[in-house]
Amino acid sequence: MKKLIVFSLIFLLVVAAYFVFTHSLVQKAEAPMISEEVLPEDKLVEGVITEINLDQMAYDGPALYSVRTPQNELYTIAMPSMGRNLCQAKDHLPNGDEMEIGDFVEVFGQLNEGNQIIPCESNEHYLTLVGGYSDAELGFFFIYPKAPAGYVLVDSTASSTTKALAQLSLFNRTEYQELQNSTEARDGITSISIFVYQNEQALSLEEWAKANSLESNIEFAIDEPIEAMVGGSKALKYVIDGLYQAEVYVVAQDDNIFVLSGSYVDEQSLILADYRKFLNTFTFITTEEEVESEAETMTE
Repeated sequence: MKKLIVFSLIFLLVVAAYFVFTHSLVQKAEAPMISEEVLPEDKLVEGVITEINLDQMAYDGPALYSVRTPQNELYTIAMPSMGRNLCQAKDHLPNGDEMEIGDFVEVFGQLNEGNQIIPCESNEHYLTLVGGYSDAELGFFFIYPKAPAGYVLVDSTASSTTKALAQLSLFNRTEYQELQNSTEARDGITSISIFVYQNEQALSLEEWAKANSLESNIEFAIDEPIEAMVGGSKALKYVIDGLYQAEVYVVAQDDNIFVLSGSYVDEQSLILADYRKFLNTFTFITTEEEVESEAETMTE
C-alpha cells in the first residue's frame, strides 16, 4: 500500500510537470481559431480525465468525463452519443472510445451549471486528447498526441518473440486504421517505437549496439553514431536506412537499454517532427523497487 501511494504521488508530479508539453504535442491546426465573438459562457479548460461515466448513453444521453485541472478544479465534459451528427463541432472531437482515464484534455465548449462543458454548440468548439504512458516496473513515461488527429499506441510486449522487456509502437491513427482494414498485401507504415532490453553484461552503449545488431540495427546506420541525451540519460544517436529511414536513440538507464526509433518517408514527414517532440517528453521515473525503498525509509 505504501508503495502504491508514494508511486501515485510521484506519477501525479510527473503528469503535472509534463502537462506543459501538451501544447506543443497537440496539433493546434486541427482546432478552429477562437474568434472575438465567443459567447461569455464558452470556456477553455485543460486537465486530466479522472473518471468516465457512460450510464446515460443507455438512454441516448451523453457520455460524461470528469476532468481535473492543474489548479485542482473539477469539470465534467458531456460528449454526445446518439446526437453526435447534430453536433456542430463533430469534426473537432475524438470518438468517445478513444478517451481514457489518464488522458490529457484540452476542451473548448459551452459552460453550463455544475461546471459541465458541452463542446458541441458551436463549430468553434473542440476537444483534443494527449495520451500518457507509464511503466512502473521499468521506470519510464512519455506522452503523445492521441486524437482527433494523433497516434494509436500498440503494446506488443506479451506477443513478442524477441527478448524485449517491453515493445511499444505509435502509429498514425488514420494510417493504422487503413492498414487494419486493408485486405491486400502492402508495406508496413512508419512508426515511433520503444524497445527495452536488459543490459546483462553491463556493456557500454556502443558495445551493446554492436553486440546486439539485430535489436539496434546499427549495421544499417548511414551516419556516424554520436553522443546524445534522452530523459536525462546518455544516449547513442544515429540514422538507419531500410524500407524507411529511421532516427534511432540507444539509451542506457540503470540495468536496461532503451532503443527508441522514429521511421519516416522524408525529412518533412510529420511523424519525424512528432517523434522529436515525443523524445522531449520521454523521461525516466522512479521504479517500483525504489519507491518501496523510499516508502520504508519515510516510515522508519
